[in-house]
Amino acid sequence: IRYRKATENDIQFISDSKASSKSSSKSVSHDTLISRHHTSMITPIINVSSFARRKKNLNGKTYFLALPPKPDATSSLDQNEQWLTQEELDKVIWEPSTSWTVCYGKGSLGKLYVEVIECNDLLYRHKQRTRKSTVAEKKVDPFITIIHEDSIVSSDALPDCKNPRFLPWSRRAFKFHVEHSYSPIYIGVYDYEESRLNLGGLKKKMTRNQKVKNSNGKRKFEEIGRAAISIQKLKSNVEYNMVYDLYRSGETSHQRIKQGSITLRICLRWYNERRVFFDIMNPHPTQFVVNVPTKVDYSDANYAINGLVDMTQYDTNYIYEMVDELIEYHHYIHVLKDFLKTLYFWRAKNKISLGCCELKLPLNSLIIFSFANIIIEWPQYSVCIFFATITWIMLTLLDFQRQFPSAWSKPPSYLELLLRLLLGISWPSTIPKDQNKVYHDRRQESWNEFLRRNDQETRKLYNDIVQRKEDDEHMTREFNQVLNKKEIKSRYKLENIWKGVLHPLQLNMRELCLFVRYIDQIIRWEQLYICFWITTISLMLTIIFAILIWKYDAWLWFQRIVLWGLFGPCNCLVDILYYRKVEKMSLDHRHRLAERNKPGNRKMQTMREDKIKAAAMRKFMFGHYGLEVPDTLRRPERYTSVPQISSSCSPCSIRQIDEIIERSRFTENLIGQHNGISGEMIPVNYTDHSRNDIRKYNSFVSSGIIEEDLDSVDSEATPLLSS
Repeated sequence: IRYRKATENDIQFISDSKASSKSSSKSVSHDTLISRHHTSMITPIINVSSFARRKKNLNGKTYFLALPPKPDATSSLDQNEQWLTQEELDKVIWEPSTSWTVCYGKGSLGKLYVEVIECNDLLYRHKQRTRKSTVAEKKVDPFITIIHEDSIVSSDALPDCKNPRFLPWSRRAFKFHVEHSYSPIYIGVYDYEESRLNLGGLKKKMTRNQKVKNSNGKRKFEEIGRAAISIQKLKSNVEYNMVYDLYRSGETSHQRIKQGSITLRICLRWYNERRVFFDIMNPHPTQFVVNVPTKVDYSDANYAINGLVDMTQYDTNYIYEMVDELIEYHHYIHVLKDFLKTLYFWRAKNKISLGCCELKLPLNSLIIFSFANIIIEWPQYSVCIFFATITWIMLTLLDFQRQFPSAWSKPPSYLELLLRLLLGISWPSTIPKDQNKVYHDRRQESWNEFLRRNDQETRKLYNDIVQRKEDDEHMTREFNQVLNKKEIKSRYKLENIWKGVLHPLQLNMRELCLFVRYIDQIIRWEQLYICFWITTISLMLTIIFAILIWKYDAWLWFQRIVLWGLFGPCNCLVDILYYRKVEKMSLDHRHRLAERNKPGNRKMQTMREDKIKAAAMRKFMFGHYGLEVPDTLRRPERYTSVPQISSSCSPCSIRQIDEIIERSRFTENLIGQHNGISGEMIPVNYTDHSRNDIRKYNSFVSSGIIEEDLDSVDSEATPLLSS
């Protein structure tokens, strides 16, 4: 039994919980009381001031309704001006946001600022019938849901708009706290029913259940597209204007139909550049979970994270998808074949600039030839050459990725990463819009042609297998028709009969695909910090072994230590003093001795119990529906989101953004939904989540404390007692 003395915070928490559950004028369940505020941050706000989409034609021009901003907002738009042309609207949306939603997660590595600027060419798959019985495209009322680590928020909804523009004073800007550098940003774009969005406010108000459900009881928010954005390549103190394509899924190829694009303005600030590099070595990374109060919110969050398909559910089509994915990686064989030709024939591929001229040299062939020559002449340096080869492979892969013309496809150089680690600073970069667009299009065309040329042979083999299976099924049907055999209709499909065999195979194939994806991301330097450490550690071991072998003849001493230590006469003493005594023990005695001497056993048990307590507390405070938020280490996606060539970036000042947040008018929607709690059994910062006491909340807002005090909250000082 583990227990501790109750603190004042615990007593206050229990008192508030009991007070909220009493039947009185203030009586609502504690879960409803706490999650009422967060629910408004998960689902879009139905508010007149949120909308900026109505148009009219005047003097041959189309004007759009832009409701004036709040009186304290700093905007170039006149307070009395309400109708804007498309050019004016596209200019206004790039102004700094004046209304920010701050999510106080548990992240302590850095701060992330995300602003939703616009969406373009949003598609909708459903159609509706008008009164004239003609089929017409359904109008789109989009809103955006963003999930990062333990936070989930949503933007405003814009009615009847396939190309929405989010104005600076609307709910479009969000601030997150980052815990891990490999945690992606999940973006989900949804369609809200246009009948609910009455701009003039003439229609009758509806309850929340009516808003999220239709007459058939189905979900009201329809999915449009999603994206998963990695932040590993983002630099600190740089403003990124990123354009991403939207797709319905990142796992299957048959759903890779572009559903539109979204433009985001992203800024990132690391508190310590060195901590970013060492964060990847954390043996117990945080597993993030978001809890939401309703099934609709859970379904929307699940779509933003996982897409439309769940590859763990049994379906034979998913098996074919995973087979198709494994076949797609065959292009590495052809790339390796061309690279080996370059090495063997000493083809000059490496460019060296000498200022006035540029030379091409076969450096890779020269390096491999030198390694082989060293092994032949001095075999004691074999271990050194092994680690040097790993370093050479990683740097060669990095050089290959940096040959892409698009700045959004190439990782930073190794020297830049090394200086960031040693000096603890990064240098902001500037990338103009459509940089190297012509060269990028040419390179993409040549790469696609290379894939098509080498894909024919592999695809032909795969198609022959599929065609042979279809021919066998066709012959079986014809044979049954000749024998006048009627097909027996069964309520169970054939694949369901083999579910016990195929479903484990499907799960094993998924694990294989995840492993192959992870290796593929390392080859392409998508896992930036892991690739950096592989290269750096291999380089350090190469230098260390070279010095030891050259100076102290360490290779000979290593062989001697291994021989005398593992196979010498000292094993006789080990047998007499330890192994013979263990053989005489009973099986139960051995088991108890192993459990007692097992390192970290008590610590692991405590960690499991703390996770269970935290999960129960999140469920109690935020909602009964929990959803795991994976990262790129545990679950890399098949198709990664890459910015378009039209993206751009420039240096910025994070301090100016924080000043705008402090100057802006704080409303009750300032705090976003976040599941980061600190403390044991009862969180010490529960009042920061529940906001039950409005007086305390207003004093907190007026004090201007936005991040430091919340991030510095520690667990209870009273230790746990055991008996």
